[in-house]
Amino acid sequence: AGPGCDGQVLVMHDMLGLDSGHRRPKFVKDFLAEGGSVAGAVRAYAQAVREGSFPDAEHAYAA
Repeated sequence: AGPGCDGQVLVMHDMLGLDSGHRRPKFVKDFLAEGGSVAGAVRAYAQAVREGSFPDAEHAYAA
């Protein structure tokens, strides 16, 4: 997972921070906290991917 991979699956529940208290994988970013609503979270995620700012080193595993 990370900017060096060709594709990555990000489950919507993870993206929204709905992890039920489980430890969140390193590659997951809580876009709901940033976007303020589900629609805002999806927009923030799409924008970050288009800009190339997500995934970044903080949300990646070393190769």
